[in-house]
Amino acid sequence: MKRILACLAILGGGSFSAIALTLQVPGEYPTIAAATAVGQSGDTVLVSPGVYLEHDIVVHGSCALIGVGPSPGDVVIDAQRLGRGLYVQSGGSGSTTLAMLTLRNGYTSSSSGGGGLLSQAQHLIVRDLCIEGCEAQYNGGGANCSSIEFHDLILRDNLSQHNGGGLYGDWLLSGSYGQCSGLLAVGNEAAAGSAVYVAGAYWPDQAAMDRLTVVGNRSTNGGGAVTIAPGDPEWYSWISIDRSIFADNEGYALVHEGEWYDFYFDTSDPAIEWFGPFASSSCFWENSPADFGGDMSELIGSYGNIFADPRFCSPPLGLYTLREDSPCLPGGNLSRVTMGAIDAPCDPSGVDEGGGLPSRPGWIANVPNPFNPSTEIRFTLPTARPVSLRVYDIAGRCLRTLLDRAPLAAGAQAITWDGRDDQGHELPSGVYLYRLEASELRATQKMTLLK
Repeated sequence: MKRILACLAILGGGSFSAIALTLQVPGEYPTIAAATAVGQSGDTVLVSPGVYLEHDIVVHGSCALIGVGPSPGDVVIDAQRLGRGLYVQSGGSGSTTLAMLTLRNGYTSSSSGGGGLLSQAQHLIVRDLCIEGCEAQYNGGGANCSSIEFHDLILRDNLSQHNGGGLYGDWLLSGSYGQCSGLLAVGNEAAAGSAVYVAGAYWPDQAAMDRLTVVGNRSTNGGGAVTIAPGDPEWYSWISIDRSIFADNEGYALVHEGEWYDFYFDTSDPAIEWFGPFASSSCFWENSPADFGGDMSELIGSYGNIFADPRFCSPPLGLYTLREDSPCLPGGNLSRVTMGAIDAPCDPSGVDEGGGLPSRPGWIANVPNPFNPSTEIRFTLPTARPVSLRVYDIAGRCLRTLLDRAPLAAGAQAITWDGRDDQGHELPSGVYLYRLEASELRATQKMTLLK
């Protein structure tokens, strides 16, 4: 009705043009699917914080779907494995934008793939998007996109039975077409490209990816965490990776499935016109069986790359911020750059308030501390959201689950821990860690049990 009235008003003035609308969920439309069904080219759908149990949502090409909140975890689309999360149609002359959203538990057996997201848009832009726990029987466990430009994308625990556990991209948009920067890919699995499978790069601009943190992904068929397909044999595959971290991946860190000299490598060195580093100013550590696979073994060289422990804060607790002594921070490498997707350092003890939590005293604390025999863990939620709260020993082993994605209201909360593990056994005196996860908001603190 709004669009009809706006068009009638313009017609009264003797001209006609499409009117872009902003559609509110749930204020004007009860579900995301209801709003996107109405949305047309140029419209924006704004989604208020909450968990939306929806699947197979269709988004019109050249629309925007944006969550309202300070982090992607404030707006969650949970498909409950009943179908794919989102399908972005082709069509429209502009770009399609997805921002500030979490796509969770999507599943598809379709040959088109894309468990969390399938996009056929000519220019898809994703900003501050998290895709987790999604699965596809074919390409793209997390997402399968015809073309994609990403900024701060999280791919976590997604699975593809074929290629692209986290992301399968037919084309990466870069250069004058867009940019791919900021990727955290953890725990994804596929035959090849467990984190990212790149089928092509947009000619004539080289496709550059930078600020990647690719950790603990698993390739099951000799592939890499990031795998580059040969592409069109008549053109170079123009790819470069810069300021990134590849660590603890099962399978090669990087694989090119064609001849390595089919690449055009961007470089700032004026003496090198055609060939330069495929991966520059990046860190590689304990990728098995090796860092480079396929025809890329000849690329192992300097180019500012380092082969050292990145010294993450605490991987067992999901903290991939960098310790102050990390070689991936500017003071630790000759390139003087920060490598990886997360540039905030943490305390060398491995405990910090990373993950976007407000850094203010008392936001999360346990009282009393030290304690015997029990303590109350207190925290404040900015909005209602599912919360997980677990207790670990200092080696990172989970001892007690106090909350497991329990829905809690906004405001002050208090959870009591009685000093016992999940089996009811009393734990000895010592230092323990408690880890709070509230969507994308995360915090870890120490507490001491004294007997």
